[in-house]
This record gives sequence, C-alpha cells and structure tokens, in this order.
Amino acid sequence: TGGAGATGGAGAMGGAGATGGMGAGPALTPPPAPTTNDARFVVDLSRRWLAIGDGLTANAGSLEVRVTAPAGVPVVDGWIDGARAVRFAPGAGGRLVGTFSVSDLQAGSHTVVLAEPGATRAFASLPFLRTHMLYVVVSTDWDNPDNSDANLQRITSLKDRHPALRLSHFVGPYTYTDPSVTEARRRQLTTWVLGMVARGDEIGVHIHPYCSFIEATGVTCRTTESFAYAAGDASGYTERLDAYTQAETVTMLRGATQIFQDRGLGRPTSFRAGGWTADLDTLKACATAGYTIESSACNWRFLTDWRNSPGATLYQWNMAHWSRMGDTSQPYYPSTTDVQVTGPTSIPVLEVPDNGQLVDYVLATDMIAILEANLALHATGGGTIGAPTLFQVGFHPPDFDAEYFGRMHEALTDVDTRQYENDAGPLTYVRLSDLLRVWTR
Repeated sequence: TGGAGATGGAGAMGGAGATGGMGAGPALTPPPAPTTNDARFVVDLSRRWLAIGDGLTANAGSLEVRVTAPAGVPVVDGWIDGARAVRFAPGAGGRLVGTFSVSDLQAGSHTVVLAEPGATRAFASLPFLRTHMLYVVVSTDWDNPDNSDANLQRITSLKDRHPALRLSHFVGPYTYTDPSVTEARRRQLTTWVLGMVARGDEIGVHIHPYCSFIEATGVTCRTTESFAYAAGDASGYTERLDAYTQAETVTMLRGATQIFQDRGLGRPTSFRAGGWTADLDTLKACATAGYTIESSACNWRFLTDWRNSPGATLYQWNMAHWSRMGDTSQPYYPSTTDVQVTGPTSIPVLEVPDNGQLVDYVLATDMIAILEANLALHATGGGTIGAPTLFQVGFHPPDFDAEYFGRMHEALTDVDTRQYENDAGPLTYVRLSDLLRVWTR
C-alpha cells in the first residue's frame, strides 16, 4: 500500500482506518472518480434503465453490480451518487457482487462509483437511469364490415416484425350485421382476431353507425348528419355518433357487447367513436353500458385532408369538440360538464387521447416527432421521464396497404430501439385496458 497510492492510481491503496481500509467496512463517501475507467476491471450492471413503479410497471428496487477484478484484488467497494456505500461479496464465476437499494431514487441519471478499499481514486464510474414509463398504445379502427386478407396479413407481419407489440383492436360490430358479409367470412374474421388476442392483443368496440347495426339494436337509424356528405349518408357509415341520444348510445353499446359475447369475443370495455365524434353524452353512455375506456379525443390538427373537402365537416367538428387536444394530451377522467377536462365530479371512464393520430394522416416522421414531444413532456435527463406518459398511434385495417404498413413499421422500429424490456429506454408497448392500472380515478 505504498508508492502506487501516493500517485493516486486507479487501483491504488491508501491508508486504512478513516478512509475505509481492508479490515473495515466501506468509507461513507467514495474517492474521486477516474478520468477513464481502469480496463483491468470488468464491470457489469444488472440493468442500465431502472423503472419507477406504478400500478402496471413493477418498481426496480435494486441495482446489482458485478466486478471481475484482476488477481490480488479480493474486495471492492461501491457508492451511488456519492453515498449508499456497499462492500462487494464474492459471487458466481469469481466475480465480486454488490447490490444497491435504488427504490427511492428519483427519475434521472445516477452514477455508481467503484474503488478498492482505501484507494485514493476510484477505478470505475458508470451511469444508470431511473425513469417512469412511456406507454405506447397502437390501436386499430375497424371502419368497414370486412377487411381484406392482404391487409390482415400485413397486420400479422407488423406483429411479427415487432414482437413486443400489443394491439388494441377496435372491432366494428357491423361485421356481424352487414348482409354483404357471409357467415363463413364472419367466422374467418372472428378466428383471425382471436388469434391476435392469443398473441397478447385485446378487443374493443368501434362504432360507425351503419344502419345494419343500428337497426339490429332496435334504434332508429339516422342518415342526415354525416361528417362526410352534405346530403347525408343512406348507409349510416359517416353519420356523427353524437347525432344519437345518450339513451340510444347506451342501447348501441349494449348491443355491441351482446354481439361480441355471442361470437366468443369476450366482454369489451374500451370504445372509440367513428370519426372521433364522441361527445359528453357518449362518455356518459359508455359508463352506463359498462365501458371503462374511451379513446375518441382526437389530435385534430392532422386531419387536413378533410379541411377543404366539399360538404365534409369532420375537420371542423373535431377542431371544435376536441379543441384542447394535441401532440402531448394525456389520459384523464372527463368532467361531467366538459368532455375535454377533468373535474371534481368526473365520469368513471378513462379518456385516452389519440395523440399520435392514425397512419392515414401522419407520416412516420410525424409519429416519431410526436413521440419525442411526449418524451420531452416530463423529461428529467438522459432520456428519462418524471411521470407515466402516453403515446398512441394507430391505423384502419381496411386501408392498411403497403404504404401505411411502411409508415407504421418505420415508426415502431424507432419505438423498438428504446424499449425498456431491452434495457434501451423508457418505452413499453401496452394495451388500452392496461392503462387503467396507471391512470386511476
């Protein structure tokens, strides 16, 4: 413990006693960090990204550090952020192992410093990160009674290329009421979506008020308040859902639930209105009908294709009714008097904004930019975030052609590079229903 210690080398040994020698526990504070880490020591962290827990994600309460030390170094000490001193113990493979409690560390970047007992300079300094999760939802809107096999195969391929992806399928009940869809085809579509559920996806309800479905529930179909055609829409497809009363919407939702249960699709609890045309009565109807998630809050600024479409009002309706919604809008429980804000008296339905829009209206670069905006919303350094955050994108299965597939694949490839499961960032794919464990009422 002589000359080398005097020069403050990376592995140098200083005096024992007050600085924490071999016979004592670790010093309360570490020696200075090295200019560069000493290559003679091989250091491995159990994870670089450590989650701050919520009702869905488990809290990462400890960090394990493993050191393969050069011959003649039987003990090393470690500290986090200049404190939390730990003396390492022999572990498997001849490595020295130290476990630190990190359950109370705040979001942001932290540092573990390692040194030999009594050294005047540490041999390694390594960063790690504590973060809340950014939850990525990918939803699909079944606008049409049928979806082509080619498009369904693209959806399957999207999941194959992004194995962690979990889709929330907003299935249209009109598949089971439209006379143009044969019973054999209905069974094929049912089998397909149940196969997706077996791969981790979930089923919700999407209602464009096609007359075939509306009339099957006993409600009188309306056709004059179309968001696409000034003269109305005899099929009911583009009728605004808010044209129906709260009681009628309850009947529709209960009718959809019954159809899904009869077809073996389970009890749906999430909903999105066709054209995002849900109002306060729609949300109240969802609560009455037993739905716990609604996702019509629309990032309307991307609907520019509709802005100057002759006779169409979709852009104008969403701009007015979802005026406060944008790139970083987050889940909330709507007030009983204002669908866009929460309040002291709220509807027991979680509103989950479609903040990243659907692929029909955004390029991959748009989706990635919105993702970045949400990462910046509660940024705490190093790519970490200080609160649970939502990013949602999606697509229409009947329109999911090769171009839209390419956009989604590019955007989700960016998501994949920052997955928490791969120790690469704070992002994790979830289903809509999972969010109820994060955003509680």
